[in-house]
Amino acid sequence: MGRPTPLVPRPSRVREFSDEDWGKLDTLCSYRASLIDCCEILGMSNNALERNIRNKYQTTFVEYRDAKMSKTRMKLVQKALEMAYSGDRTLMIFCLKNLVGWADRYEVEMNQDISVSFTTLLKDMTVMDLETESITLMKAIGETSNITTVETNKTDHEQRVARRLIADEYAD
Repeated sequence: MGRPTPLVPRPSRVREFSDEDWGKLDTLCSYRASLIDCCEILGMSNNALERNIRNKYQTTFVEYRDAKMSKTRMKLVQKALEMAYSGDRTLMIFCLKNLVGWADRYEVEMNQDISVSFTTLLKDMTVMDLETESITLMKAIGETSNITTVETNKTDHEQRVARRLIADEYAD
């Protein structure tokens, strides 16, 4: 048997892009094609494509593709706004939420000072007063799914225990 030939690293040659290749790549990127899709269509490896982009633009494939997507994004926003202006209610709501920042619900965050003052207020209330105030507060902040009724024919001891339990729950 013959001697095995020693492995000599070959210089890597990256096929240079032609103007036509850059045009194809720009079109593919404007449709948000993946790296694999672009390589398959252009007939080159992932490394070769990424090297061409890095050598010419000093950026990665993902950054290059996102930059080429900017025209597509603007065209989509423009078309969505045109449709919303023409009376498409669903698209109008979508645009208001996504472009303007509107929301269906706004979260109300209670800080510790409010919960402490609410807890001290609870100590002087009867169970009936507590139920009424709780429902009023929950309706004010738009939380109606957790409203439950409390039995009103409890003894004084049961009312004090219920008040203490609810006050401890709100204190946490």
